[in-house]
Amino acid sequence: MKTLIEKLSSFKNSTPKSIRLFEELCLPVSFKKNEVLPTFPNHIDKLYYIKTGIVQGIFINELEEMTAYLTTDGFVIPYYVFSKQVSPIKYIRFLADTDGWVINLAQACLNDPPLSLILLEIYEECISAGYEREKIIRIKNANDRYIYFLKDHKHLINKISNKIIASFLNIHPKHLSEIKKRN
Repeated sequence: MKTLIEKLSSFKNSTPKSIRLFEELCLPVSFKKNEVLPTFPNHIDKLYYIKTGIVQGIFINELEEMTAYLTTDGFVIPYYVFSKQVSPIKYIRFLADTDGWVINLAQACLNDPPLSLILLEIYEECISAGYEREKIIRIKNANDRYIYFLKDHKHLINKISNKIIASFLNIHPKHLSEIKKRN
């Protein structure tokens, strides 16, 4: 819980009381590698804090599975739209054994303004991550997309498949292999 408390303490609006209220909403959770979590409608009132593991957010677009985000730690909001031009994420896949906490927002006492503001900061952080993902797919050159990806995700290169990385970068896996050989 220490990493979660440190994260909560880093928010501008955190107070000892709001952190304590937030802690009361948290339950430890573990997911096995390749476990899938559907995001709608059962998990719309939950968010997750990932301590360790690898999480892939996935949406379906015209029957094609696309990777919306990849993360190894931090908050994950199950029902998250990273672009105005695509469908919402349909599910989350855990690419490694993953540990963290589930936060049940249905039980949240939002009468505490700092707690509400912390939740807003969490959502803003996730939206900002979505904009970063959108920046990547707007880069026209696939090689440049891969180099940009390496800035924040180099630690994932040997931990997840080329297929998933290619999906994140919106390129064909074979083309990604060629790009990796050049870099």
